[in-house]
Parts: sequence; C-alpha cells; structure tokens
Amino acid sequence: MIFKKLNDTLLRNNVTTDTLISVAFSGGPDSVFLAYGLVKLGYKPILIYINYHDSVYVDKEEQIVNNFASLHNLVIIKKDTVINSEMNFEDEARRFRYDIFRKINNQYGIKYLLTAHQFDDLIETYIMQKRRNNLVDYYGLKEISNLNSLKVFRPALNYTKKEMKEYLIENMIPFFDDPTNNNLNRERNLLRTKLNYKDFLSIKEQIDKENVELARIERLIKNNVLDNSFKISFYKKLEDNVKRRVLYALLKGKIGYQQNLSSYINIIFERLKSNKSFKEKIKNYYVIFDGDEVKIIDKKKLVKYKKKIEKEGIYIFPFFDIKIELNKFNIKEFPITIRNVLANDIIATNIVQNDANNFIKKMRVPLYLREYYPVICDKKGRIIYVPYYEDILKNKINIKLDLH
Repeated sequence: MIFKKLNDTLLRNNVTTDTLISVAFSGGPDSVFLAYGLVKLGYKPILIYINYHDSVYVDKEEQIVNNFASLHNLVIIKKDTVINSEMNFEDEARRFRYDIFRKINNQYGIKYLLTAHQFDDLIETYIMQKRRNNLVDYYGLKEISNLNSLKVFRPALNYTKKEMKEYLIENMIPFFDDPTNNNLNRERNLLRTKLNYKDFLSIKEQIDKENVELARIERLIKNNVLDNSFKISFYKKLEDNVKRRVLYALLKGKIGYQQNLSSYINIIFERLKSNKSFKEKIKNYYVIFDGDEVKIIDKKKLVKYKKKIEKEGIYIFPFFDIKIELNKFNIKEFPITIRNVLANDIIATNIVQNDANNFIKKMRVPLYLREYYPVICDKKGRIIYVPYYEDILKNKINIKLDLH
C-alpha cells in the first residue's frame, strides 16, 4: 500500500488516530496526497486553508479545497489575506500562514501541524541553503521542528512529488495544479527545472553526511558558548566557517532568526579579526569584546542609575548590592550618592590616575561592566571612591557585582 511509509512515519513519532492534528492544506497535489493518505489511515485532521487572493485561479483552488473537506467530512478553517505588493510575497505569505497555524493549533490544543513537504522539497531546500551560503541549524528539512512554539511535522519526506501526482491522477483524486509554479522568475521554480531524480539519492547522502558534521560542531558550540558568551581563546582556534557558526549561535539565542542575521555575523566576524576591544550595537543588544571574552548583553541592562543614600545599610541596585557604613569607601558623612561612572568623571582623591574612566580601564574592568560600574560621591557631588575591581572579585569589600 502506498501509504505504508506515511503510516510508519506517523506511528514512529507516536501520532495515532487519537492524536489531534492539523494539516496545512492548499488543494495542491502534495497537501491533497497527505490529507487523503491520513483519511485512508483513519485520521480526522483539521484542515487549515489560506487564501492569498494572489491569482485569477484562487476560486478554482478554493472549490477543490471545499469539495475535498466536504467529501471526507473534515473540519476546515479558512483564512483570507492580501499581501502588500511591495513586500516579498513568499516571505510575507510564509510569515502570515505560520502565525495563523500557531494561533489555531494553540486555540484547539492541536499537537502537530502536518505539512506536505516531500523529498523534492528536502533536496531543493538543501541546494538553496548551499547556494545562499546560509548558516542553518539543519541541512534540508527536519521531520519534526519547533517554529516559535509551533510543532511542525513533515511525515511525507519519503515521497517524491512525481510519486504523489501519479497516485492522485491514477485514482482520479482532484487537486489544484497551480500555474504560478511554472513562473521561472521564482528561484525555487527555476531550480526545479534543472533537478534530476537520478541525482536525488546521492544528494541525500551528502545531506546526511553534512548534518552529522553539523551535529558535531553544534555539540562543540554548546559546550563553549555559555551564559551568552564565549572565550576568545576558544574562538581563535576555529576555522572560519565554524567561527561564523559560533557567532550564529550567540546572536540567534538572543535576537532569533532574521533575514539580516548574516550581515550582523559578518560585522562581528570582521571586528574580531583584531584584538581591539569593542562594543557593537545589534538590535536591542550589545555584542562586547573585552580582550578575553565575547559577550552579548541586553541594552536594557546598560542603563544610567543614581541613588541618594542618607544612612548606613544594605542597598540593592539592578546590577549589584552594597553594604554602606561610615568610614568605609571614604565615607565620612551622609548624604552620599551612588551612581554609574560617566564620561569626563574626575576622582576627587589624591591619586595619580584621577580620570575615572581611565582608572576603571586600567583596573581591567570588563568592557561590558564599564557603563554601570559604580562610583560613590560625597554631598557635593565629588567622586570619593571607585571600587577596586580585584577587591570585588576577591570579596575584600562589601560589594557584590553582577558579573553576568
């Protein structure tokens, strides 16, 4: 039976006829084949159809969709949208439909969204990833993946598109063959005209080989990119392609996958070629290199603060806590003020290096700490104390600084 492979894949992933599932349903041959196979195997999926109103053929497409759902007594949820012509249609359509899929699955408590991606899609995706030199978590298509809390299951990856269409035609099962798939101005459509099924197995072997290597690299990164940071000594030993993956892991963990993620990676990659410390603003974060460590910090952490203190006690700040006592930290009387160091700050005590920022730099305070490093001022606003960083690290003074 042609649907044995589908049945085996479903059961291997603990998806039974009692499992609540949805199907991204377009009325095209792939999704019709998948939905029909599910019905034949005893499943009752919820169909989700998105009408983009992007061609003169959408009425015919929707008719096939409605007829299929009615014939097999399946629940169908339909959504309509029109994509702004100035946007990248494929990217925006994908964003829209996966947002809809996520909302519907959450609303109905559906475990998996099933998509009809097949073997051709897997091969095409890999080739496009390589052509674009994409940094990816996985080459080709995963059988199951998690897209922002949406669990996507692709149980038809063992079928070719040719196999699907031939079955539907032979069994006179209607489907909508979208004429826009013949538009060679779209990269994937053009690629399909050049693919040869004879090459698919060897390409799949290459994909599997590269994913094994990718998994090894990911383990290496997982063991060394810790607490949103990594040591430069680790990074410098790597080949350039692995260095970029380290930066990919660092940035993706915070800002997520974005189209311009590669450009951010290139910026940091180039800056790290020198041994100079830097702070690079990326979205809502700073990537900071302090000569020993590369770190990504939420910009919200790097805020200005100022607190007037009238008496002894323990005071809690966003990034540290401090125990205040008279005759400690050069405090002779109250009130005092604790704040972060500012540009052009001058220390009022008799020390040779009285520029506060240079003093902090000379103490080797990490770059990511410098913007909120504390100073203590007397009632006239003069800086009377700047904590020694080494004393903080060795717990010699009553300041506990957030070093993360």
